[in-house]
Amino acid sequence: MDNDGIPDFVAADGNHSGNYYKIITQTQKEYETSPGYLISDYLTNLVGILPKDLPNNFVKRIKVNIGFDLSLGNGSFEIRYIKNGIKDPSLIDPFGYPLMPDASGTIVENFTTEIEFDKPVPDPQIIIILKPESEFSAPHLKYLKYEIETAPSQVIIKGFNWNRGDN
Repeated sequence: MDNDGIPDFVAADGNHSGNYYKIITQTQKEYETSPGYLISDYLTNLVGILPKDLPNNFVKRIKVNIGFDLSLGNGSFEIRYIKNGIKDPSLIDPFGYPLMPDASGTIVENFTTEIEFDKPVPDPQIIIILKPESEFSAPHLKYLKYEIETAPSQVIIKGFNWNRGDN
Protein backbone atom coordinates (compact mmCIF):
# COMPACT_ATOMS: atom_id res chain seq x y z
CA MET A 1 0.00 0.00 0.00
CA ASP A 2 2.76 2.45 0.82
CA ASN A 3 5.53 0.89 -1.31
CA ASP A 4 8.07 0.79 1.53
CA GLY A 5 9.33 -2.68 0.60
CA ILE A 6 7.67 -4.36 3.58
CA PRO A 7 4.55 -6.49 2.99
CA ASP A 8 1.44 -4.76 4.31
CA PHE A 9 -1.32 -6.35 6.33
CA VAL A 10 -4.68 -4.64 6.16
CA ALA A 11 -7.81 -5.40 8.22
CA ALA A 12 -11.23 -4.15 7.12
CA ASP A 13 -14.55 -4.31 8.91
CA GLY A 14 -17.16 -6.77 7.71
CA ASN A 15 -20.08 -4.35 7.29
CA HIS A 16 -18.74 -2.71 4.12
CA SER A 17 -18.38 0.73 5.69
CA GLY A 18 -15.12 1.32 3.84
CA ASN A 19 -13.10 1.58 7.04
CA TYR A 20 -9.82 -0.29 7.13
CA TYR A 21 -6.74 -0.42 9.29
CA LYS A 22 -3.18 -0.97 8.19
CA ILE A 23 -1.19 -3.08 10.61
CA ILE A 24 2.34 -1.67 10.60
CA THR A 25 5.01 -4.35 10.39
CA GLN A 26 8.68 -3.89 11.12
CA THR A 27 11.58 -5.99 9.97
CA GLN A 28 14.38 -6.55 12.45
CA LYS A 29 16.79 -7.97 9.84
CA GLU A 30 18.08 -10.59 12.24
CA TYR A 31 19.14 -13.89 10.70
CA GLU A 32 19.12 -17.39 12.06
CA THR A 33 22.78 -18.20 12.70
CA SER A 34 22.61 -21.95 12.08
CA PRO A 35 23.50 -22.97 8.49
CA GLY A 36 20.74 -23.25 5.93
CA TYR A 37 20.84 -25.43 2.86
CA LEU A 38 19.28 -25.72 -0.58
CA ILE A 39 18.87 -29.10 -2.27
CA SER A 40 18.47 -29.27 -6.02
CA ASP A 41 15.98 -31.54 -7.72
CA TYR A 42 17.55 -34.47 -9.55
CA LEU A 43 19.71 -32.80 -12.20
CA THR A 44 18.09 -34.82 -14.97
CA ASN A 45 14.72 -33.37 -13.93
CA LEU A 46 16.15 -29.85 -13.96
CA VAL A 47 17.16 -30.17 -17.60
CA GLY A 48 14.02 -32.07 -18.61
CA ILE A 49 15.35 -35.52 -19.44
CA LEU A 50 12.40 -37.90 -19.69
CA PRO A 51 12.60 -41.23 -17.80
CA LYS A 52 12.43 -43.15 -21.10
CA ASP A 53 15.54 -41.26 -22.31
CA LEU A 54 17.47 -41.55 -19.05
CA PRO A 55 19.67 -44.62 -19.87
CA ASN A 56 21.25 -42.60 -22.69
CA ASN A 57 21.55 -39.43 -20.62
CA PHE A 58 23.09 -40.22 -17.24
CA VAL A 59 25.01 -37.31 -15.71
CA LYS A 60 28.75 -37.40 -16.45
CA ARG A 61 29.83 -33.90 -15.37
CA ILE A 62 28.27 -31.15 -13.25
CA LYS A 63 29.32 -27.51 -13.27
CA VAL A 64 27.87 -25.15 -10.66
CA ASN A 65 28.12 -21.37 -10.95
CA ILE A 66 26.87 -19.36 -8.00
CA GLY A 67 26.78 -15.63 -7.35
CA PHE A 68 26.30 -13.69 -4.13
CA ASP A 69 25.23 -10.12 -3.50
CA LEU A 70 28.11 -8.91 -1.31
CA SER A 71 26.30 -5.66 -0.47
CA LEU A 72 23.58 -7.53 1.45
CA GLY A 73 25.62 -9.62 3.86
CA ASN A 74 28.55 -11.91 4.58
CA GLY A 75 29.16 -15.47 5.59
CA SER A 76 30.49 -18.66 4.10
CA PHE A 77 29.23 -21.42 1.83
CA GLU A 78 29.80 -25.01 0.81
CA ILE A 79 28.68 -26.89 -2.29
CA ARG A 80 28.26 -30.62 -1.85
CA TYR A 81 26.87 -33.39 -4.04
CA ILE A 82 25.28 -36.79 -3.81
CA LYS A 83 25.51 -39.34 -6.63
CA ASN A 84 22.37 -41.37 -5.98
CA GLY A 85 19.68 -38.90 -5.03
CA ILE A 86 18.12 -38.10 -1.68
CA LYS A 87 15.01 -40.15 -0.98
CA ASP A 88 13.77 -38.15 2.05
CA PRO A 89 15.22 -34.61 2.33
CA SER A 90 13.91 -34.22 5.89
CA LEU A 91 16.29 -36.94 7.11
CA ILE A 92 19.54 -35.77 5.55
CA ASP A 93 22.68 -34.49 7.19
CA PRO A 94 23.91 -32.05 4.53
CA PHE A 95 27.46 -32.12 5.92
CA GLY A 96 27.66 -35.89 5.37
CA TYR A 97 28.09 -35.60 1.59
CA PRO A 98 31.34 -34.95 -0.31
CA LEU A 99 32.40 -31.39 -1.16
CA MET A 100 32.74 -30.38 -4.77
CA PRO A 101 36.33 -29.32 -5.59
CA ASP A 102 37.42 -26.24 -3.58
CA ALA A 103 33.74 -25.45 -2.88
CA SER A 104 34.05 -24.14 0.65
CA GLY A 105 34.91 -20.75 2.05
CA THR A 106 33.93 -17.13 2.48
CA ILE A 107 31.36 -15.87 0.00
CA VAL A 108 32.67 -14.19 -3.12
CA GLU A 109 30.82 -12.36 -5.87
CA ASN A 110 31.07 -15.30 -8.28
CA PHE A 111 32.21 -18.90 -7.74
CA THR A 112 32.38 -21.87 -10.12
CA THR A 113 33.17 -25.51 -9.42
CA GLU A 114 32.73 -28.72 -11.35
CA ILE A 115 33.04 -32.44 -10.91
CA GLU A 116 33.26 -35.30 -13.38
CA PHE A 117 32.14 -38.75 -12.27
CA ASP A 118 34.19 -41.82 -13.12
CA LYS A 119 30.94 -43.48 -14.34
CA PRO A 120 27.79 -41.56 -15.38
CA VAL A 121 25.13 -41.49 -12.63
CA PRO A 122 21.33 -41.33 -13.04
CA ASP A 123 20.10 -38.97 -10.34
CA PRO A 124 22.75 -36.75 -8.70
CA GLN A 125 21.81 -33.72 -6.63
CA ILE A 126 23.60 -30.59 -5.45
CA ILE A 127 23.45 -29.32 -1.86
CA ILE A 128 24.34 -25.67 -1.20
CA ILE A 129 25.00 -24.80 2.43
CA LEU A 130 24.94 -21.14 3.51
CA LYS A 131 26.41 -20.08 6.86
CA PRO A 132 25.60 -16.59 8.18
CA GLU A 133 28.47 -14.51 9.57
CA SER A 134 26.30 -13.35 12.48
CA GLU A 135 22.67 -12.70 13.30
CA PHE A 136 23.00 -9.39 11.43
CA SER A 137 24.82 -10.55 8.29
CA ALA A 138 24.07 -13.54 6.06
CA PRO A 139 24.89 -14.61 2.48
CA HIS A 140 22.38 -13.62 -0.18
CA LEU A 141 22.25 -15.58 -3.44
CA LYS A 142 22.09 -13.49 -6.58
CA TYR A 143 22.04 -16.37 -9.08
CA LEU A 144 22.61 -20.09 -9.39
CA LYS A 145 23.38 -21.93 -12.62
CA TYR A 146 23.87 -25.65 -13.27
CA GLU A 147 25.47 -27.07 -16.40
CA ILE A 148 25.48 -30.81 -16.91
CA GLU A 149 27.08 -33.09 -19.45
CA THR A 150 25.41 -36.41 -20.09
CA ALA A 151 26.66 -39.78 -21.27
CA PRO A 152 25.12 -43.23 -21.77
CA SER A 153 24.85 -45.43 -18.70
CA GLN A 154 27.59 -47.97 -18.18
CA VAL A 155 27.27 -51.59 -17.15
CA ILE A 156 29.96 -53.37 -15.20
CA ILE A 157 30.05 -57.13 -15.71
CA LYS A 158 31.05 -58.76 -12.45
CA GLY A 159 30.78 -62.39 -13.49
CA PHE A 160 29.93 -64.75 -16.32
CA ASN A 161 27.72 -67.81 -16.57
CA TRP A 162 28.99 -70.13 -19.28
CA ASN A 163 26.75 -72.56 -21.10
CA ARG A 164 27.91 -75.47 -23.15
CA GLY A 165 27.28 -74.96 -26.83
CA ASP A 166 25.46 -78.27 -27.30
CA ASN A 167 22.52 -77.38 -24.98
